[in-house]
Amino acid sequence: PAESEERYCEAERAGELALDAVEHDRKPSDLLTKESFENAIALQVAIGGSTNAVLHLLALAAEAGIDLSIDEFDEISRRTPKIANLQPGGTRVMNDLHEVGGVPVVLRRLLDGDYLHGDAATVTGRTIAEELEHLADDLPDDEEIDVDFLAPVDDPFHDEGAIKVLKGNLAPDGAVLKVTGDDAFHHTGPARVFENEEDAMAYVQEGHIESGDVICIRNEGPRGGPGMREMLGVTAA
Repeated sequence: PAESEERYCEAERAGELALDAVEHDRKPSDLLTKESFENAIALQVAIGGSTNAVLHLLALAAEAGIDLSIDEFDEISRRTPKIANLQPGGTRVMNDLHEVGGVPVVLRRLLDGDYLHGDAATVTGRTIAEELEHLADDLPDDEEIDVDFLAPVDDPFHDEGAIKVLKGNLAPDGAVLKVTGDDAFHHTGPARVFENEEDAMAYVQEGHIESGDVICIRNEGPRGGPGMREMLGVTAA
């Protein structure tokens, strides 16, 4: 967590790792492999992570010269179970995950279920599988973790991950949707269309939105925002 004494230890550890990586000539290009990207996607969909991951991982892959497409997010999501009960699709928060061992406990379950490439390299010089073995003594046993928070891979909250890629006349190159597993896939209602975030925010704050309305905010993509602004202010309002 941000306001935690552990942050100082993590910062020191990060500095040690940076020096060790320089000493052993470990470069980002050594770590950014197709397998590592597929591992990242599997983790994202297993915990119900943000659609932002699609945007950023595609950009990272392009910089690293890795052939990664939006369709692969859909493929990996379809074969990876959703095992974490985290907001916004669940009830718990990332601090809850931190208190039971953090991301490594999720990675351990995915690795044991054969949903990860265990031989993918990490910044420590060890593989993912070796790193999890190295951390084993610091992680709680699976039996100690609340199954209502983190489910086993053979009895997940949902059989598929949270990311879906949609294609159609509105988005011929693909659109990204995050589902909770409980979403209704059919909806009829009026579309309230805005040309920018500010107009949508004003409309919402003036109390015009009614239950069942569909809010469409245009022109806020990477070329329009600029920088693909998140519409979190509107959804929060």
